[in-house]
Amino acid sequence: MLNHAGDPYLGGKLIDWALIERLLVPAAVSQLGLTDLRRDNPKWRGNFAKLKRAAEDAKIHLSRRDLYELMVDLVADEHELPERPTGDWRADLTGLAHGSRAIMRRHPWMSRLMSAAYGFSPNSMKFLEYSLWCLDPLDLPYGQKVELVAMVNGVVTTYVANEIETAERTRSLPWSAEREQEIRTAHLAKELATGRYPRLAAAVAADSGPVDMEAVFDRALSRVLDSFARG
Repeated sequence: MLNHAGDPYLGGKLIDWALIERLLVPAAVSQLGLTDLRRDNPKWRGNFAKLKRAAEDAKIHLSRRDLYELMVDLVADEHELPERPTGDWRADLTGLAHGSRAIMRRHPWMSRLMSAAYGFSPNSMKFLEYSLWCLDPLDLPYGQKVELVAMVNGVVTTYVANEIETAERTRSLPWSAEREQEIRTAHLAKELATGRYPRLAAAVAADSGPVDMEAVFDRALSRVLDSFARG
């Protein structure tokens, strides 16, 4: 079981309504012209109750893998994609990466589920298509462009997973985060004083201040982009 960390999607509290409002209702509006089909419209209250029961039944019959893919696709719809890229592929891809990071932080379970197996659902394909559009100015074969998008997504997923694990560990501590830092710092100083770790000691001495995690994220992202900019 995945820890949903308070996210109602994974706990099933919202996924039924997400199925209805993001999949069933748009299809009904498009195919049947029911422009007033809304959850807050009293006219359709009974119909929405039936849709809710149908969504619950459908969810029961989905395999866990199918359910996870559906959840990832529903969340992928939260990407606020601009109407068109700016023409600056680095800036555009950086913006997409920060958007993905924000979404994964809102849904802590998502970084654990991200997989190439979930790459061809509708919203995931829409995101990939837009990402490739951003890379039009980059003179590379499409295979390498797809590889670049995958590597950027990998940086985001790995980074967010680490952020979430750190936050969950901090919440589980029997003392404050500040006390934990004091204990770790004291232990590290004691070990470095033995002289067994001269290079590590030099690294700590060169930069003993708090780590700017935002800057670390941006550097990791930039280095991936740099590697493809060189062709």
